Amino acid sequence: MNLKQLSEERGSSLVLVLLVTLIFTVLGLSLLSATVSGTKRTELREDDVQATFVAEKGVDELVQSIQADLRKGLGNNGLQKDDFTRLIDRTVNNYKAPTLLTHDTGESSAKIINVSTTSNTLRRLIEVESIGTVNNEVKTVTKSLEIGPDSFPEVLKYAIGAYQLCPKDPSCDVKGEGNLFLHGAVDIQGDLLVDGDLITTDQGVAIYGNKDYWIDTFLPTIKSVAGPPQKARMVLGGSIYNFINEPQYKNHIKRMNFNDSKYLEVAANKAFLGDDYPLIEQREPVRDPIDIKERESTFKYSFGDYLINGESITYKFYSDSNISNQNMPNSNVYPYSYSNKYGFTEFNSIELSGNNTFKRFSVNGDLKLTGNTSSYSSTSIKNGAYIGEDLIIGNYNSSLGTNKHKLKVSGTYYVDKNLSIENAEVEFNAIIYVKGDVNIQYSTLKALIENGKDGSLIVFAEGDIHISNNSVYEDTPSNIRGFFYSEGEFEMYGVGSNVHIDGGISARRIVLNAIKGKSRDYDPKNAQFVNYGDGYFQLPSYQQNQPSRLQISYNPDIIKTYSDLKTEEPYIKVVNEPVPIDRSKD
Repeated sequence: MNLKQLSEERGSSLVLVLLVTLIFTVLGLSLLSATVSGTKRTELREDDVQATFVAEKGVDELVQSIQADLRKGLGNNGLQKDDFTRLIDRTVNNYKAPTLLTHDTGESSAKIINVSTTSNTLRRLIEVESIGTVNNEVKTVTKSLEIGPDSFPEVLKYAIGAYQLCPKDPSCDVKGEGNLFLHGAVDIQGDLLVDGDLITTDQGVAIYGNKDYWIDTFLPTIKSVAGPPQKARMVLGGSIYNFINEPQYKNHIKRMNFNDSKYLEVAANKAFLGDDYPLIEQREPVRDPIDIKERESTFKYSFGDYLINGESITYKFYSDSNISNQNMPNSNVYPYSYSNKYGFTEFNSIELSGNNTFKRFSVNGDLKLTGNTSSYSSTSIKNGAYIGEDLIIGNYNSSLGTNKHKLKVSGTYYVDKNLSIENAEVEFNAIIYVKGDVNIQYSTLKALIENGKDGSLIVFAEGDIHISNNSVYEDTPSNIRGFFYSEGEFEMYGVGSNVHIDGGISARRIVLNAIKGKSRDYDPKNAQFVNYGDGYFQLPSYQQNQPSRLQISYNPDIIKTYSDLKTEEPYIKVVNEPVPIDRSKD
């Protein structure tokens, strides 16, 4: 190889090396540029996400500041309605100017841009706007919320709700709390809340003397309030069980664990009759108890007091404990009588008959609401009544099941002991808080129409609730329009009885027993019937196309009744958590 050729080859190699170097340099610079650009785009995207997050935090912190101001304004003793209205309006107006907030990754500027009233005059619908800024990236979030006192408790959303206060605690005062027992052909329309376990079977229970009789019938049925093709929903904290053995009833309903050979865990479609079964939603229980004792101070005033919630008390003399036809809509009445020995004394028991209207009413003893069998008597207590002993509604002097008194009852009542409704046909638009037990028998409870709205009876009880002996052995059900909440157990029979609840029930343990078809307390001498204890019940083949003797239909108007009556309570003591309405982002 000559020198000239070698020189040319070296020159070519140099050019090639330079060319390759140039190519890799260009590729490297391109890659570096792409990486830098990608990093910048990633940073921009992160800034965008962070700006939205910061804007949302601005909304949340502003709303919490509003809540803190409202609670501080209420203080320990609460406010009268007019004073609270002024407080909530003043508070939201204070937040119409921007509030600057600093967060870990940026800052926000939040303010209320719109305020409107709701159907509940004590609540406000607010629209909050928050602008979040992170490294010059700006995002705006708006959120609408309803704020103020008491919208409605969680339990009022369900046809049947079995809830827990001390889950899986052997020392709990209600054994097996959170469990729902549907024994037999209970007919349900609406959603279910079951914090514990659901237990179903195709037998309903009747108890005669000390013996349990498991009567053959069908599994329970359930439908959505919206109708087909929608299905009802069930919030379930535990499992679903079915059984075909006949356990000892009282021990069975107090069980806290069903993981043994006598019970079979099943899916929802095996727990109910037919193709209608609830869709399951599993979640942690929501603790939303009704504080019944806390309501007492809103209603109570006693002998010797001068004021109730800042208003004067009217001491009214009556010569007899039977009071009738009193029209005192602007008076906070406390009845009293004279005694030869002591002079000024109070009654141990008051009976209201005829037509009576009070602003408030208080008695330290029993209160009895009575009427007659031919026409309606009425009792209306606009801002609440306090009863120091029992509240008794109906014809308590008659033998059970005869001579029902016709009554109309409206307002809010606080009962320091027990509530009894017997031998009564009552139209209700009332909330009754009960420290003791509730017993309803031989009665029909209907809606009282006031101001063009159908009312209801809503009962919140610390004790147990028992509804029995309504339309016993009859083919037409007694209608009970109401919602019943118990911090104990709720137990009800639709075996001999025949009942339709138009409203809902909630308790820490719920036991419902039902069959379909006809029941008799005598031998009909008919092959359709079979004898259990003192009763005669149709065989399942004859029950099949007949209605259940225990029907529970959820009524959404219960919430309206609750909200309307709550606004009549004179004192506001609690501000509930805000309720989100919608959310939008720009």
